[in-house]
Order: sequence, then C-alpha cells, then structure tokens
Amino acid sequence: MLCIATFAGLTLSAAKSDENAAVQLAERRSAYYEASNRSESLVQLVANAAEDASGANWMQDAAASVEEKTLAMDSVEVSVEEEDGIPVISWEIATAQDQVLQVEVVLQEPDKDGRLYRVRCWKTIPADEWEAGGTKTMLPVIPE
Repeated sequence: MLCIATFAGLTLSAAKSDENAAVQLAERRSAYYEASNRSESLVQLVANAAEDASGANWMQDAAASVEEKTLAMDSVEVSVEEEDGIPVISWEIATAQDQVLQVEVVLQEPDKDGRLYRVRCWKTIPADEWEAGGTKTMLPVIPE
C-alpha cells in the first residue's frame, strides 16, 4: 500500500512539473510569435518605404522615412546605421523575460527579384549580457 501511495505521489508531482513546463513553453512561444509578427510588419514598412523612395539618395530617404514612422511606436526602438554608405535598419523586440528578437534589414539595389532590401539578421538573443565567472541560481536554496 505504501508503494502505491509513493508512486501516486511521484506521478502527481511529475504531472504538475510537466504542466508547468508546458505552460512556460506556450507563453514563450506565444511571445515569440507576437514579436515575429510585429517584426514582419516592420519589414513590410521598410519594403514600402524603399519602394516609395526615389532619386540618387533613395536608400537614405527610405531609412529616414522608416525612422520617422517608427518614432510613434512606443515599444520598438528602431535604429539606422550606415555601413559603407548603405543603411542598416535594426530593432529588438522582447520575446520573453530573458530574450529578445533581434532583426537587421539592409537596403540594397534591386536584386534579380526586384527586392530593395535583405533581412540580414533574425534571431533570438539573451536580453542581458552574460559575464564569464558570473553565477546564476539554478535551484532555489532552501535554508536548513
């Protein structure tokens, strides 16, 4: 009888642990998809700005247009930097408490498909810097 009660307790504990892990995974996945959708909207904004821009400095004009249009967005900070005279538009959107989705879009001369931009980076990265030699609590310490 004691064995049955012990196994029942272990089974219940494992099931609760699995449920908690599934809920956390669902929350992280949902947050990533939300950040991904917002980033896709920003990439479309870059594409539209590139298509609308014209003239010799169309890349800089398009980048300035994107920067201006995103100023009203309170939760996304878009930055524009130039590499060899070519604008690189980038942003980060939080996907979870400890991760962000980092996106970089490079404007370019039309490629064979007529696309005026290239997504150079689309990845999740840690939200905070990790320092070698630092410590991180993996399990809570229970005082004796």
